[in-house]
Formats: sequence, structure tokens, C-alpha cells
Amino acid sequence: MILRNRSILAPLTAEALSSLGSRMTWLALPWFVLVTTGSPTRMGIVFAVEVVPMALFGIPSGAAVQRFGARRTMLVCDAARAPLVALVPLIMLLTLRTPPALRGKV
Repeated sequence: MILRNRSILAPLTAEALSSLGSRMTWLALPWFVLVTTGSPTRMGIVFAVEVVPMALFGIPSGAAVQRFGARRTMLVCDAARAPLVALVPLIMLLTLRTPPALRGKV
């Protein structure tokens, strides 16, 4: 069976976990904004901010993959994204309340 081959199982497992984390983020961030602010408009803005970069950078990212390789491009993008995602709970912990940007007091 193909799944018994470790050289196939490791990348499949990594891809599955990465996809699951990405999908959870897509769901969790807009939901978090809706729950903390009660504003569907703000939730929509957060969702748009998640989607617009894919629309803008989809084709250029393909060119980056061609030029630098898939692995290097993925590592650089993940390294840039991880601190940004980690900022959400960090801001919540440091302020012990809703961040000003979510309250509309920027």
C-alpha cells in the first residue's frame, strides 16, 4: 500500500496538517472578530483581508515558486506568516481586552 512508504507518508501528513491549520485560521480569525466585536462588517473586512492577498499575489507567487523553488518559497512565506498569526493572541494577552483596532478606535 502506498501509505506504508515513509517517503510518501511524511509529505502527505505534512500537507494535511498544513492545510488543516490554514483552514482553521480562515475560519477562526473572522469568527474571533465577530465574537469580540459583534460586528459582521468587521468580520467581513477581516475575511476580505484574508482573501485579497491571494487574488493579488496568486500569479506572482507562481513565478516566485518557479524562480526560487517550492520548498524555499514555502519556508519564507511560512516564516513571514507565523509571527503575524501569533500577534493575535499575543495582543489579547498583553492588553487583556479587545485590541483597539477591533473596537474601532485605531
